[in-house]
Amino acid sequence: MRVAALGVALAVCGSCTQGSPLDPFTLVIDDGRIAPTDASGQPWCAGGTLSVSVTATVGEVQTQTPVASGLEPTWNSAMMEATVRDWHGGLTLTVVGQCDGAPFPIAALTIHPSSSAIRAGRPFIVDLGPPARVRLHFEGVYVEVPAGDVSDPCTWDACTWPDDGGDTTDTTDGGGSGDDGDWMDPDPGCDDCG
Repeated sequence: MRVAALGVALAVCGSCTQGSPLDPFTLVIDDGRIAPTDASGQPWCAGGTLSVSVTATVGEVQTQTPVASGLEPTWNSAMMEATVRDWHGGLTLTVVGQCDGAPFPIAALTIHPSSSAIRAGRPFIVDLGPPARVRLHFEGVYVEVPAGDVSDPCTWDACTWPDDGGDTTDTTDGGGSGDDGDWMDPDPGCDDCG
Protein backbone atom coordinates (compact mmCIF):
# COMPACT_ATOMS: atom_id res chain seq x y z
CA MET A 1 0.00 0.00 0.00
CA ARG A 2 1.20 3.55 -0.71
CA VAL A 3 0.54 6.59 1.45
CA ALA A 4 1.07 10.07 0.04
CA ALA A 5 3.47 12.44 1.75
CA LEU A 6 0.67 14.99 2.17
CA GLY A 7 -1.37 12.60 4.27
CA VAL A 8 -3.85 11.14 1.79
CA ALA A 9 -3.52 8.40 -0.78
CA LEU A 10 -6.18 7.97 -3.42
CA ALA A 11 -7.14 4.54 -4.68
CA VAL A 12 -9.08 4.39 -7.89
CA CYS A 13 -10.60 1.26 -9.26
CA GLY A 14 -8.63 0.34 -12.36
CA SER A 15 -9.94 -2.84 -13.94
CA CYS A 16 -12.23 -3.91 -11.13
CA THR A 17 -13.76 -7.23 -12.07
CA GLN A 18 -14.41 -8.52 -8.56
CA GLY A 19 -15.07 -6.91 -5.24
CA SER A 20 -17.72 -6.08 -2.75
CA PRO A 21 -21.33 -5.39 -3.73
CA LEU A 22 -20.92 -2.28 -1.56
CA ASP A 23 -18.16 -0.80 -3.77
CA PRO A 24 -19.28 2.66 -4.97
CA PHE A 25 -19.44 3.63 -8.65
CA THR A 26 -20.57 6.82 -10.37
CA LEU A 27 -22.95 6.67 -13.33
CA VAL A 28 -21.86 8.85 -16.26
CA ILE A 29 -24.32 9.54 -19.08
CA ASP A 30 -22.16 10.12 -22.16
CA ASP A 31 -24.41 10.81 -25.14
CA GLY A 32 -27.43 9.58 -27.04
CA ARG A 33 -29.24 9.25 -30.32
CA ILE A 34 -32.87 10.21 -30.73
CA ALA A 35 -35.09 9.14 -33.64
CA PRO A 36 -36.06 12.09 -35.87
CA THR A 37 -39.77 11.36 -35.45
CA ASP A 38 -42.14 10.07 -32.79
CA ALA A 39 -44.06 6.77 -33.05
CA SER A 40 -46.67 8.37 -35.36
CA GLY A 41 -43.99 9.59 -37.78
CA GLN A 42 -44.27 13.25 -36.78
CA PRO A 43 -41.19 15.35 -35.95
CA TRP A 44 -40.68 15.85 -32.20
CA CYS A 45 -40.78 19.63 -32.60
CA ALA A 46 -42.90 21.08 -35.38
CA GLY A 47 -41.07 24.37 -35.63
CA GLY A 48 -37.98 24.30 -33.47
CA THR A 49 -35.08 22.39 -32.07
CA LEU A 50 -35.52 19.40 -29.84
CA SER A 51 -33.85 19.67 -26.44
CA VAL A 52 -33.19 16.44 -24.54
CA SER A 53 -32.22 15.37 -21.04
CA VAL A 54 -31.93 12.01 -19.29
CA THR A 55 -33.30 11.30 -15.83
CA ALA A 56 -31.63 8.48 -13.90
CA THR A 57 -33.43 6.90 -10.96
CA VAL A 58 -32.05 4.37 -8.47
CA GLY A 59 -34.37 3.55 -5.59
CA GLU A 60 -35.68 6.89 -4.35
CA VAL A 61 -32.79 8.94 -5.76
CA GLN A 62 -33.27 10.79 -9.04
CA THR A 63 -30.91 13.04 -11.00
CA GLN A 64 -31.09 14.65 -14.42
CA THR A 65 -28.52 15.58 -17.04
CA PRO A 66 -28.34 19.14 -18.30
CA VAL A 67 -30.48 19.81 -21.37
CA ALA A 68 -28.70 19.26 -24.71
CA SER A 69 -30.00 20.13 -28.17
CA GLY A 70 -30.48 17.98 -31.23
CA LEU A 71 -30.94 14.35 -32.19
CA GLU A 72 -27.41 13.38 -31.08
CA PRO A 73 -27.12 15.08 -27.68
CA THR A 74 -23.88 14.94 -25.71
CA TRP A 75 -23.95 15.24 -21.93
CA ASN A 76 -20.78 13.66 -20.46
CA SER A 77 -22.56 14.13 -17.17
CA ALA A 78 -21.64 12.42 -13.89
CA MET A 79 -25.03 11.66 -12.45
CA MET A 80 -24.88 10.00 -9.03
CA GLU A 81 -22.92 7.59 -6.90
CA ALA A 82 -24.33 4.25 -5.75
CA THR A 83 -23.08 0.81 -4.79
CA VAL A 84 -22.84 -2.13 -7.17
CA ARG A 85 -25.77 -3.68 -5.28
CA ASP A 86 -27.90 -0.54 -5.78
CA TRP A 87 -27.10 -0.32 -9.52
CA HIS A 88 -27.86 -4.02 -9.99
CA GLY A 89 -31.16 -3.53 -8.12
CA GLY A 90 -32.41 -1.35 -10.95
CA LEU A 91 -31.51 1.81 -12.85
CA THR A 92 -34.38 3.57 -14.62
CA LEU A 93 -33.41 5.82 -17.50
CA THR A 94 -36.01 8.27 -18.82
CA VAL A 95 -35.28 10.34 -21.91
CA VAL A 96 -37.20 13.60 -21.76
CA GLY A 97 -37.75 15.91 -24.72
CA GLN A 98 -38.63 19.58 -24.79
CA CYS A 99 -39.67 21.85 -27.65
CA ASP A 100 -41.30 24.96 -26.27
CA GLY A 101 -40.49 24.58 -22.59
CA ALA A 102 -43.01 21.83 -21.86
CA PRO A 103 -41.21 18.52 -21.21
CA PHE A 104 -42.55 15.24 -22.60
CA PRO A 105 -41.33 11.64 -22.30
CA ILE A 106 -39.52 10.14 -25.28
CA ALA A 107 -38.57 6.74 -23.84
CA ALA A 108 -37.93 4.98 -20.53
CA LEU A 109 -36.39 1.68 -19.50
CA THR A 110 -35.27 0.00 -16.30
CA ILE A 111 -32.06 -2.03 -16.54
CA HIS A 112 -30.21 -4.20 -14.02
CA PRO A 113 -26.51 -3.81 -14.88
CA SER A 114 -24.31 -6.76 -13.95
CA SER A 115 -21.36 -6.37 -11.60
CA SER A 116 -18.96 -7.01 -14.48
CA ALA A 117 -20.61 -4.34 -16.67
CA ILE A 118 -20.39 -1.81 -13.83
CA ARG A 119 -16.81 -2.66 -12.91
CA ALA A 120 -15.54 -2.77 -16.51
CA GLY A 121 -15.84 1.00 -16.86
CA ARG A 122 -16.37 0.67 -20.60
CA PRO A 123 -19.17 2.58 -22.31
CA PHE A 124 -22.18 0.55 -23.33
CA ILE A 125 -25.33 1.44 -25.20
CA VAL A 126 -28.79 1.13 -23.68
CA ASP A 127 -31.46 0.73 -26.35
CA LEU A 128 -34.66 2.32 -25.05
CA GLY A 129 -36.59 1.13 -28.10
CA PRO A 130 -36.98 2.85 -31.47
CA PRO A 131 -37.10 6.41 -30.12
CA ALA A 132 -33.78 6.54 -28.24
CA ARG A 133 -30.42 5.01 -27.35
CA VAL A 134 -28.17 6.24 -24.55
CA ARG A 135 -24.47 5.55 -24.08
CA LEU A 136 -23.25 5.43 -20.48
CA HIS A 137 -20.52 4.02 -18.28
CA PHE A 138 -19.65 3.63 -14.61
CA GLU A 139 -16.54 5.04 -12.94
CA GLY A 140 -14.95 3.71 -9.76
CA VAL A 141 -15.15 6.16 -6.88
CA TYR A 142 -12.00 7.42 -5.17
CA VAL A 143 -11.38 6.13 -1.67
CA GLU A 144 -9.37 8.35 0.70
CA VAL A 145 -6.92 6.63 3.03
CA PRO A 146 -5.68 8.71 6.00
CA ALA A 147 -1.89 8.90 6.44
CA GLY A 148 -0.54 6.17 8.67
CA ASP A 149 -3.48 3.84 8.00
CA VAL A 150 -2.04 0.36 7.60
CA SER A 151 -5.21 -1.27 6.27
CA ASP A 152 -5.59 -1.76 2.54
CA PRO A 153 -8.83 -0.20 1.22
CA CYS A 154 -8.29 -1.83 -2.16
CA THR A 155 -10.62 -4.81 -2.31
CA TRP A 156 -10.45 -4.94 -6.11
CA ASP A 157 -8.15 -7.04 -8.29
CA ALA A 158 -6.23 -4.01 -9.53
CA CYS A 159 -6.02 -0.52 -8.06
CA THR A 160 -4.03 2.44 -9.31
CA TRP A 161 -2.39 4.62 -6.67
CA PRO A 162 -1.69 8.01 -8.30
CA ASP A 163 0.00 9.50 -5.23
CA ASP A 164 3.50 9.91 -6.65
CA GLY A 165 2.66 11.13 -10.13
CA GLY A 166 3.11 7.63 -11.59
CA ASP A 167 0.72 4.80 -12.20
CA THR A 168 1.63 1.78 -10.15
CA THR A 169 -0.63 -1.20 -9.81
CA ASP A 170 -1.41 -3.18 -6.70
CA THR A 171 -2.60 -6.61 -7.78
CA THR A 172 -3.69 -7.76 -4.34
CA ASP A 173 -6.48 -10.28 -4.76
CA GLY A 174 -9.43 -8.92 -2.80
CA GLY A 175 -11.81 -11.75 -3.63
CA GLY A 176 -15.49 -11.15 -4.18
CA SER A 177 -18.30 -12.85 -5.96
CA GLY A 178 -18.10 -11.11 -9.36
CA ASP A 179 -21.86 -11.74 -9.65
CA ASP A 180 -23.04 -10.91 -13.14
CA GLY A 181 -26.71 -11.12 -12.25
CA ASP A 182 -29.17 -11.55 -15.09
CA TRP A 183 -28.55 -8.35 -17.06
CA MET A 184 -27.54 -8.70 -20.68
CA ASP A 185 -25.66 -6.10 -22.70
CA PRO A 186 -28.24 -4.67 -25.14
CA ASP A 187 -25.55 -4.46 -27.82
CA PRO A 188 -23.28 -7.50 -27.29
CA GLY A 189 -21.76 -7.07 -30.74
CA CYS A 190 -20.42 -3.62 -29.96
CA ASP A 191 -16.64 -3.96 -30.07
CA ASP A 192 -15.96 -0.25 -30.25
CA CYS A 193 -18.56 1.56 -28.18
CA GLY A 194 -16.32 4.43 -27.27
